[in-house]
Amino acid sequence: MEKRIYQRYKRLSSILAKEIEKNHFKGAKNAACNLIRFFYYIGEDKDGILLSEFLDTSLQQLATLDEYYEMEEEEKAELTDRFKDFLREMDRFVNRKSKEAKIKLFDLAKEVRYLITKKQFEYSMMKRPKKDIPVTHD
Repeated sequence: MEKRIYQRYKRLSSILAKEIEKNHFKGAKNAACNLIRFFYYIGEDKDGILLSEFLDTSLQQLATLDEYYEMEEEEKAELTDRFKDFLREMDRFVNRKSKEAKIKLFDLAKEVRYLITKKQFEYSMMKRPKKDIPVTHD
């Protein structure tokens, strides 16, 4: 990746990392959307789009969970740590396109996705929501 393009990526990913660090999942989701646009506009990076889409949907679901349930601080910290690991590895992959980083990213994505899905099930079955959860009908 060209140096100036990589620098732009670093600026966008650092915004995402800061939002995640603050447990501001809605803001992090918006930053992930900016990464999707970035990778789309540079026109060559299907992996970047896929990784950014993963971040976007995972953060959206986490933001919704946080909006409707009182999340424990240690659970937020665990998720934040996993996202930080993912972003570090994503940076390594974007910079070098190494096969090892791609494999590690896939493993980290599975771990993050599992944690979020686990929390969604646990919270919906065992915790009382902070406010009414809207019901949608297809």
